[in-house]
Amino acid sequence: MIEIVAAGAERLDELEPLWWALVEHQVPLLPQLGAGRDREDTWRRRRAHYEELIAKPGAFLLLAERDGRPVGYAMVERSMPSQTWQLDEMATLETLVILPEARAAGTGNALVERAREKLRAAGVKHWGVGVVATNEGGERFYRRHGFEPVFTELIARL
Repeated sequence: MIEIVAAGAERLDELEPLWWALVEHQVPLLPQLGAGRDREDTWRRRRAHYEELIAKPGAFLLLAERDGRPVGYAMVERSMPSQTWQLDEMATLETLVILPEARAAGTGNALVERAREKLRAAGVKHWGVGVVATNEGGERFYRRHGFEPVFTELIARL
């Protein structure tokens, strides 16, 4: 049975193996960007990023636990209001990770739905998520949850 629990900075170290699972999944999807960072470096950078995020008002971390052990997580942050459109109360699903052995069991759905509930309760009206362009499964997953493509980020070597 999967349980979704709110967590804080005190549990960040538990995310390392989950982060690494995401890196191992994503790096092969983007060979044009070259080699991924080594395990220690990528986690050090990501952990520091999460420490900054979790300290911001409105940001939160949800853990999906099985038998008290994290098998997935969602990191969510409040976003700046749009300067172009009348979108003031916004958030970003900054990271969603599910360990391979916990995928296709409703864990991602449970995390997204709990995050949606928390955001709605906080008055957030829109949220976004970034997906690696070649991650077709990820895009299908987010579309099932109501996300639609709006912007495309392009990267070029200089």
